[in-house]
Amino acid sequence: RRKPRNIFDVFNFLISIIFLLLIAGMSFSQGIELLHSNRVSGNLNIPVYPFFFVLALGCVAMALELLKDLITGIKGIVK
Repeated sequence: RRKPRNIFDVFNFLISIIFLLLIAGMSFSQGIELLHSNRVSGNLNIPVYPFFFVLALGCVAMALELLKDLITGIKGIVK
């Protein structure tokens, strides 16, 4: 009875991991670009690039957490 739900969960985790890794990659490349251009915020003159790196790191951390859940879900289907 739990198997259809596990299949849906695995599919959902997989899509979420792909989406988060795409965001992480794009954020990292944007951060590199902003690092080389020395871009700063308008009002406070704070460098913008660290925020993109933090965003990329957070997305990778969430993707790793979802990968753990994905493995758990696959084990539930195989059982």
